[in-house]
Formats: sequence, structure tokens, C-alpha cells
Amino acid sequence: MSLSKAMEQTSVWNRRIAGEKTHALEATAEREAAAAAGESVGCPQAGTEQFVRTVILGTAFFLAIGGHYAFKSYWGASIVVALGARGVPQLRVIEASVVLVAASTIFYSRWFHARLSFVIGGVAALGIAVLLTYPIIWPSHRFVSLLVLTLAGSVLNVASVYCLWMLFTSTVVSRLGRNITVFGAGAQLAMLASSSAAKAVSEAGYVSWLCISAGIAYLVAFAVIAYAMRRFSCYGSSAVSIVRPERAPRRTPLSALVELLRLSYLRLIAGVILVHLAFKAGLNWNVYKVAEQAETVDAASHMLATYYQYSSVACLMAQVVLVPLAFRFLTPRWGLFVLPLVGGACVAFVNIAELPTAIFLWLALFASTDFTVNNCMREALFVPMPLDLKVYGKSMLAMAVPTIGGLLAAAFVLGLSYMPQGMEVAAMIAILAVWLECVRRLSRMYSKVRRGQFDQRLSSVDEVGSEQL
Repeated sequence: MSLSKAMEQTSVWNRRIAGEKTHALEATAEREAAAAAGESVGCPQAGTEQFVRTVILGTAFFLAIGGHYAFKSYWGASIVVALGARGVPQLRVIEASVVLVAASTIFYSRWFHARLSFVIGGVAALGIAVLLTYPIIWPSHRFVSLLVLTLAGSVLNVASVYCLWMLFTSTVVSRLGRNITVFGAGAQLAMLASSSAAKAVSEAGYVSWLCISAGIAYLVAFAVIAYAMRRFSCYGSSAVSIVRPERAPRRTPLSALVELLRLSYLRLIAGVILVHLAFKAGLNWNVYKVAEQAETVDAASHMLATYYQYSSVACLMAQVVLVPLAFRFLTPRWGLFVLPLVGGACVAFVNIAELPTAIFLWLALFASTDFTVNNCMREALFVPMPLDLKVYGKSMLAMAVPTIGGLLAAAFVLGLSYMPQGMEVAAMIAILAVWLECVRRLSRMYSKVRRGQFDQRLSSVDEVGSEQL
């Protein structure tokens, strides 16, 4: 489909956006009237109160990400000791399949979607119960018990991150630069704090407490989320109205995704994401192959915590130093090539390095570049696009493509686990070449889009709102 034809099909979406903004303005007027009458209101617009809410949500984000990396140190160590490094992709394939089916059922079924907050609360409670009781009830680390632990950790991570970002974007409407910096800082600090704590706990021989502490961290994080759902709502006091706004378009996600992928620009973005996920999974599998050398769960957990600690420090340094330089000297057209080139260097040096520290440092370099420079450049791809594609296209790609990509990446790593060393390196080089080709085509398409193939009048939310209301 041509870009001009795609623009003709977006008028309906633009009218829906206008209707949603009208609803938001009406809700604001109702809150102001309630405030004048002395009644309690949700989501006041005062900057100070929004900052306090950002700090509260950032604290919950800190707890959720901290619990996630404490869990990963215990989970990865338990798998590589009980099943070997190959057990990681085996469990990941099953986990990704279950997540894909569950996400399709929840988001594509109106019955589940209408009860989304209750579904999230129920599965979160089950996941927390598994983490709190796993070291006591299932200490033998059999395949089935490890699969239950894998699914519990995946559910808690996905549910907490989804709810926190929905709460943040629906309650913070001013001074976004400051507030999103405060909110996002919690994740970086949590990764550093939890990995450092995991190293200390592993050295002391109390590695099972990592799983229990992760369950406690998630429990407190979801308690804050439940409080925020009731108190911070911009759409009303109902918790479900935060997780699933009532004025959301009545289109099925599957039909919307198919329609969006008819646009070549979005197809290229989706392709780059899929290939990137597969390459990253294949590269990160080297972490578990190193941890497999450990004889005990404590030693393996110490190795994994060391890698996460290196990655967290590298991410903080890259966020402060590399991101400003990248946007000063590079455009997304050239910035998208940074991570594949770094990945190629990592493939070369990781396969000749012998010391675990050297391998972890190279993988930490890739992870830090991915989380900072590459993510920023990929987000910039949506800047020259019209509002409807920013809102619906980006959200659909963020929901559907990583879910599918997680399954494909796990299958790719499982295939690597059965290959000899030489073929494994060749497979990584082959997918790197595919990645570079996709990036080359996407960068050329980005240049055309930026030169005005899309209607620039639709590039600003405020302009669209003022024109259509």
C-alpha cells in the first residue's frame, strides 16, 4: 500500500482521537466542578501533585524491576544447574507459547478484555504465591517445577510493567521530560541494586532468599499499583478504566495489526524488531553457557548477578554519555546501525574470550547500547509519522510484535543449542546480515518519510486536537 493511500484510510482514526480528546476535556471540566464543590477528584493537573504521583509510581517500578532481576539470578542459576544451558531455551519456548496464547485470548476476547483488571490481579496473586513458596515446596528443581517458576516470573514481569506504564501515561500530563526521567530512573537503579544484593546473598549461601525476596518486592509493587488504580485515575475511580480506558476504539487488535502491516514502513520496523530479538536472545544465551560451568546454584547465581551488575553500570554510563552524543551527531538513519555493529563485535570477541569476566563485559556493552541508544533511535522512527499511526501503530507493534518475536527468538536459541560451535557462529553471522539489511532498508524509508511523505500537519498531538475540536 502506498503512503498516500494509507493517509486516506486514517480519517476514521483521527475522528476517534478527536472524540477521545473531547471526552478528556469533558472529564477535566467535571473534575474542576467537583473540586470547586469540595469533592475529591482523580488526576488533578497540579504539577506538584503529578510529581508526587510520579515518585510513587517510580518507587513501584523500582520494586518490580528489582524483583525481576533478583528472580532472574535465582531462576537462571536453578535451570543451568538442573537442566544445563539448553534448558533455558527449552523452557523459553514453552513460556513464549503460553504467553502468546494468553495474550491473544485476553486482548482479542471482549469478555476477558472487559475484566482485564481482575484477570491481571488474579494471575499476579498466583505468580507471587509461587515465588514465595517455591524454595520450600519445590526444592528439587525438576522440569515441571522450573516451568511453573518460569511462567510465574514471566506473568509478574509483564503484568507489572504493563500496569505501571499505563498508570504513568494516564496520570502524568505535564512536564513529561522531568517526570519520565524520574519514573524511568527507578528501573536503572533497581537493576544495579538487585544485582548487587544478589551477589552478596549468593556469596553468603542463601540463594533461595532471592526467590522469596522477589515475591515480596512484587507483592509491595502490586499493592502500590492497586492503590494507584483507585486513586490516580484520569478516566474515573474505577480500576479497570485505567487499565482499559472506556473510550478506546472498538476495533479488534488483530484486524488493526493486519491493516497496519500493510504499510511498508511499519512492516520494516516490525521486521527489524523481530530480527533484533532473535539476535539478542542468541547472544545472551552465552551468559547461561558461562553460568553452566558452576557446580552449585549459589555459584551460578553469583555469575548471573555479576553480569547484571556489569550491565546496570554500563546502562547508566551509556544513558548519561552515549545518548546525548548519539542524538547530537547521528540521526536515526545512521543511529540504527550502531547496535548491529556492536553486536557483530560481540559475536567475534565472545567466541574467542575465555574468561567469564571478559564475556560478561562484552555482553554488557551490547545490553547497554540496546537499552539506551538503540531504544532511543527506534522511538525516533515514529516522530515524523501522523498522530494516528503514532498512537495505534506504535501501541500495536509494542504489544503484538515482541510477543511473537519472543517465541521466534526462543526457537532460534533452541536450534543454536543443538549446533556445534562453528555452525552456531555462522547462524549468528547470518542473522546479523539479515538484521543489517533490514536496517539499511528501514533507514532509507525513514529518510523518505522524514522528507514529507506523511502529512506533517498531523505530527503534533496539540495541533491535531486544536484543529479537530
